[in-house]
Amino acid sequence: MIHIFGHKVPDTDSICAAIAYSYLKSELGQEAEAYRLGELNKETKLVLERFNIDVPPLLDSAADKDVILVDHNEFEQSADDIEKANILEVVDHHKVKFSWDRPIYM
Repeated sequence: MIHIFGHKVPDTDSICAAIAYSYLKSELGQEAEAYRLGELNKETKLVLERFNIDVPPLLDSAADKDVILVDHNEFEQSADDIEKANILEVVDHHKVKFSWDRPIYM
């Protein structure tokens, strides 16, 4: 299972990116699910309600999980235990401030 999530202060693009990318991965035959790292703001709640989309579950830990980061690449913005995760990919539109001990897809 691939856990896909945005940053700790989830806004609409962070949540929608996780939902859309988990859908794409699933359509490509990979087991993937969108998660969130924090509580949703009013705008994001409204968007999900408007389009009848379930709120992604809260991720309690990234440790020992296969993960894809969306809408962020700085560990300070990510899960508290992100260094213990297996980061497979990063999909982001911000400046890159990322270092990892092995090649990954960005």
